[in-house]
Amino acid sequence: MSFASVEGRGSRFSLYARVAASQPAAETNPYGDLYSPDLNGTFMLLCDDEPTVLEGLRRLFSNAGSLVQAAESMAGFEAILADDSRIPDLIVTDIRLRDGASGKEVADRIRRHFAWAGVIPVAFITGELLSAQVLRDFPEPFVLLRKSSAPEDLVANISRFVAAHRKVSLDLAKDR
Repeated sequence: MSFASVEGRGSRFSLYARVAASQPAAETNPYGDLYSPDLNGTFMLLCDDEPTVLEGLRRLFSNAGSLVQAAESMAGFEAILADDSRIPDLIVTDIRLRDGASGKEVADRIRRHFAWAGVIPVAFITGELLSAQVLRDFPEPFVLLRKSSAPEDLVANISRFVAAHRKVSLDLAKDR
């Protein structure tokens, strides 16, 4: 395990562990019923300017059943957006990117591209100690997650967030 931090720029956490071939263990949620993280069939767009973090997250979410398209910047997403045959179920992006860009800008650009399909949920991921208050002007739905979380916790939190958004979307479709 290693840690590096630069004031005003963020933190980098590295954790090396063996990868198990088995599925993550089921856990209980606060409501007491059994919950097993499931990202099977979820299509996500992933953005992080650190190549090793980007690849680690891509593998983590792919191993959980997601189809993941990843880029280090908005420029990297332009080619992905040119082929908009599939609407992402989720955008996962680091809050701070190189050259002063922000994950909020990336998420906003992707949401505008797919505006005809409704609002796409966003999971902001950060190594900094930020509160969700920094996102107060960003439209819902979004969630703020920590890079320092255990991998199985990241998958479980993303899975819950996607499931909650899908349920809301299905409920809205029923009302029409």
